[in-house]
Amino acid sequence: MIHRIVGTAGHIDHGKTALVRALTGVETDRLQEEKERGITIDLGFAPLDLGRGQAVGMVDVPGHERFVRNMLAGAGGIDVVMLVVAADESVKPQTREHFHICRLLGVQAGVIALTKIDVAEPDLLEIVQEEVKDLVNGTFLQDAEMVPCSALTGEGVEEVRMALARCLEALPPPRRPDFVRLPVDRAFTMRGFGTVITGTMLSGRLTPGSELILWPDEERLRVRRVEIHGREVEEAEAGQRTALNLASSARRTPARGDLLATPGRLQAGRLLDVRLDLLASCRDGLKDQSRIRFHMGTAVVEARVRLLGREPVLGAGTSGMAQISLASPLAATPGDRFIVRRPSPALTLGGGHVVDPSPRRHRRRNLELGDRLDELDRAAGGRRLMHLLEEAAEAGLTRGALVIRTGLSPEVVDKELGSLAAKDAVVLDQGAEGWVLAAAGARQVSQAILQVLADFHQASPLSPGISLEELRRRGAPRTPASLTEQVLTRLQSSGKIRVEGRRAALAAHEVQLDAAEEAMLEEVVEAARQAGLDPPDPLVLLAARNVDPRRAEALVMVLRERATLLRISDGLLVHHLVYEDLKSLLARRREEDPLFDVSWFKEATGTSRRIAIPLLEYLDADRVTTRRGNQRYIMAPTGAAT
Repeated sequence: MIHRIVGTAGHIDHGKTALVRALTGVETDRLQEEKERGITIDLGFAPLDLGRGQAVGMVDVPGHERFVRNMLAGAGGIDVVMLVVAADESVKPQTREHFHICRLLGVQAGVIALTKIDVAEPDLLEIVQEEVKDLVNGTFLQDAEMVPCSALTGEGVEEVRMALARCLEALPPPRRPDFVRLPVDRAFTMRGFGTVITGTMLSGRLTPGSELILWPDEERLRVRRVEIHGREVEEAEAGQRTALNLASSARRTPARGDLLATPGRLQAGRLLDVRLDLLASCRDGLKDQSRIRFHMGTAVVEARVRLLGREPVLGAGTSGMAQISLASPLAATPGDRFIVRRPSPALTLGGGHVVDPSPRRHRRRNLELGDRLDELDRAAGGRRLMHLLEEAAEAGLTRGALVIRTGLSPEVVDKELGSLAAKDAVVLDQGAEGWVLAAAGARQVSQAILQVLADFHQASPLSPGISLEELRRRGAPRTPASLTEQVLTRLQSSGKIRVEGRRAALAAHEVQLDAAEEAMLEEVVEAARQAGLDPPDPLVLLAARNVDPRRAEALVMVLRERATLLRISDGLLVHHLVYEDLKSLLARRREEDPLFDVSWFKEATGTSRRIAIPLLEYLDADRVTTRRGNQRYIMAPTGAAT
C-alpha cells in the first residue's frame, strides 16, 4: 500500500482546522493557547479515511504570517495540498505565500476547498473562484478540483473528501530514496517510556529494533516501539505520520529540526550546493552574500548565500546555482527541497533543491562552476558518479562519499562503479575505505609521479631511486596512499617504472660510474673493511681525493644502495662483512650467556662508547639484540630453537 500525506495551506481564519475536523473527526488544535485564541499556532495531525484502501494522514498548518516557520515544518513531507480559501474573503497574503511554498517544495497535486460558503453571497463566490483561478493559472493546481464547502453546515465536505480521493488515486507512484529519513517535528519525554519523537516518514521503512542516526549530532539510537496515529505497528514506511519510542538514551532530547536516518547514508555539513529559484514577487532579487533563513524538512537555520553565476544578483523569477553557508550543520541528500526566507521583515524569497550535499567551499562567483553544477544536477546514475569523481580529480572519493553525494544506495553505487571499472573509466581500491579515482585523475597522478622521478634522476643521477614516501609526498600529495599504490602498480606493470624495496625509479634509469670513480669506491670499501668497527668517514676519504662534496655524497649513496657499507649512524658506515663478523661474535656469546652489558661489548669489540652505543642501537633495530634494562639480550637467529 502507498501511504500519502495531505497538508492544508491557506490564510488565517479561512477554516483549515474546521475542515480537517469535519473530514477526520479529530481536533488538531491541541495547545491550550490555540483553544483560547481560536487560531492554529503549531502543526496538527489526523488520519483521514478515504476508503478505497487509501491510507492518508493529514497535516494541518497554521495560517498566521507569524507562524510560517511552523507551517514550513509541516509542509516538507506532503504529497497533496488542500488549498483552503474562504469564500467570504477570497485570496489573501498567506494564501499566496502558502501556495508558493507548496509549489517551491515540489508538491505536484492538490484540491482547492472554497470554505465558508454558508456566509458568502452567491455573486461573491463566483468572483472568488475567478481570483483563485488567476492565482493557480499555469501551475500544478491549474486543473485541480475546486469544491465549495462549509465545515459548519457540512455542505460539500463529502465532495472535498471524494475530490481528495480522486486526486490521490491519480498520483503516480512516488520516487523516494530507499533509506529511512524522518524529520522530527515533535519530541518529548514520557514517564515510563522515555524519549518519543514524531514526524512524517519521507522515505524508507523501519521496524522496532531499527538503528538510526540522529542528525546533526550523528548519534546512533535504537527504536523500541513504532506507532501510527496512536496505534502500535510492526512497520512504518514512507508517507506515514509516525511516532517512535527510542530505546537508546540520547545525549540530549531530540527537537524539531533534527533528522533520523539510516546509518551511512547522510553526512551533516555547513555547505550545500543548490539550485535556487526566486519568486517573481522577490522584486529586488537576491544579492550575493545575502543573509537568509534556510528551511529544510523541519529545520530552520540562519545562512548566507554565495551566488555561483556571473552576476552578483539573482533576478526576481529566475533560477541559478548557489552555495548555502549554514550557521549550523544539516544533513541532506540530492533533491531535497528547501525554502529561503528573508529574516527581517520576514518574507518568502524562493526555494529550490539540493544538488550536492557535501561540496567544497567555493570562494568566488564562477560561470564555469555554475555550468558544472548544472550538469551535475541533470546527471544520473553512472554519469553523476563520474561527474563527482572528475571534479575530485587526483584526490579521489570513497564509496561512502559517493553514496552520500549521489543519494544512490551502496548496492547501486557498487554496480555502477563495477561497470565503470570494466571500461577503465575508474581506478578502484579494494581496501576498507573503498577509494575511487577517475581515470583522468589517475593520469594526473601518473604524470606527476613520472615527472618527479625524472627530476630526481636529473638532480641525483647516482641514486638508484627515490623513496616511496618522498615520491608520494611530491607526486601525489592529495591522493590517498591506497590509490597511489594502485597507480604505482599500473606504472610498474606498464614498464614505465620499477619499484625495488621502498624505492622507485624510472625503468630506463641506470646508475653509471666511470672507471676512476669505481676505483675510488673500491679504495673506500677496502679502507672500511680493513678498519673494522671504527672505519674512516667515506666523505673524508673522497674529499682527500678532490671529489666535489655533492658528488661525494652521491658516491657514498651508491655504496649504501649496493649494501656494501651499512649506515650505523651519521659518519659511521661499517663494511657489511665486518657487521656479519660482529653478529657471529654475538652468536658465540649467546651459547655461553645471552645477556651482556655495554662494558662487555666494548671490551669484546675493542671499541669506545662513541662507537659501541650506535652499534648496539643498530643491532636492536636489526632484531639481533633487544634491550633489557641496562643489559642486552641476544636474540635467537630466525628459525632457530630457543
